[in-house]
Amino acid sequence: MMKTKICPKCKKKLVIEEFHKNKSQSNGLQSYCKSCTNKYSRKHYNNNKLKNVRKRLKKFNLTLEEYDKMFGEQNEVCYICGQSETSTSKYGSINRLAVDHNHQNNKLRKLLCRRCNTILGLAGDNVNLFIKMISYIQEHS
Repeated sequence: MMKTKICPKCKKKLVIEEFHKNKSQSNGLQSYCKSCTNKYSRKHYNNNKLKNVRKRLKKFNLTLEEYDKMFGEQNEVCYICGQSETSTSKYGSINRLAVDHNHQNNKLRKLLCRRCNTILGLAGDNVNLFIKMISYIQEHS
């Protein structure tokens, strides 16, 4: 016989596999079913999305309106590769372009996709390294 539990949110009697595990609970399961938990998480995420964006922009002393202006001036694409952002959040929404900045003086540069921003970050803005990389690619093309 399959063990079941009633979700207090949707009032459905479901098999225990429909509940996330939670060691802190006496029965080892979350109170709400996976479906109700996911609905709450999405709603909570969407409600706080703008707040989270503003919080990240505050780090650069940039308002959402200023970000949107930069975004429009770049035709809504990455400044380096000219592509739209394709990386997604865990909920499936497309991330915003990253705010690139000079790590020495913290001066804002442009908006970049995750790939270009990561490449710059890993190379540490080292121009000589980029020149060597270009030579390497040309040599092996």
